[in-house]
Amino acid sequence: MGVPAGEAAVTLAMTEGSPDPVISAWATQACGSDGACLDASSRRWQQLEPDNLAPRLWALGGTQKLDLTALRALAQARRYHVHFGQLGASMLAAWPAGEAPFLQTEMLIRTIGIDAAAALPALLPLSRSCREGSAQADIRDACQRIARTMLQHSDSLMGVGIGMGLGRAAGLPVAELEAARAMVHEAYQATETLDGHMADQPWSCTSNTQLVEWVGEVQQHGEWGALQRRLAARAQLRR
Repeated sequence: MGVPAGEAAVTLAMTEGSPDPVISAWATQACGSDGACLDASSRRWQQLEPDNLAPRLWALGGTQKLDLTALRALAQARRYHVHFGQLGASMLAAWPAGEAPFLQTEMLIRTIGIDAAAALPALLPLSRSCREGSAQADIRDACQRIARTMLQHSDSLMGVGIGMGLGRAAGLPVAELEAARAMVHEAYQATETLDGHMADQPWSCTSNTQLVEWVGEVQQHGEWGALQRRLAARAQLRR
């Protein structure tokens, strides 16, 4: 379903009037199946971030299959950023002074859930094109480059996971995919302290402080980048 006409008009006006790609990303994710909304918002997003794979995928719309030219164009992108985690950072920036920390914790948890449930571009045409064309060297090369962009330069774990699936379809070496999977598993473990506090004392000041710090890390480095930084710090402590 698309968004209501009046709401779509307001959303698109915000994207055209803002130089912030996060606004364009949110607008694109909110367009649903509204083709005109998707076209306008993803086009604006591409203008602001021409090296970002995410708006390029959104711009494909209802495309059923991608030819070599289209795949090579996608392979030119250098990152896959959906701006995961920016909603929580925006909420913190607008948080009223003096409100109880446990309320802030609850709202942050809600924003993380909203981020996790955000819409994704239609990925089936890309996956199908890569799988069906994997025997052709040019197509395989382009698809593997796209997969590696998502594996190595995503700002969310979801993006890394999509990269793994696409990598399998495109014939990336099994050892490369297994190494990525192992890194994701270890990165999750790097948040053990935060997860432990949230499970045992979810509304404590310690939990609030650690969650706010985590949201700040994600805002600055993306979810995947923040996890990798914590993984590196954890490895440093072991030395």
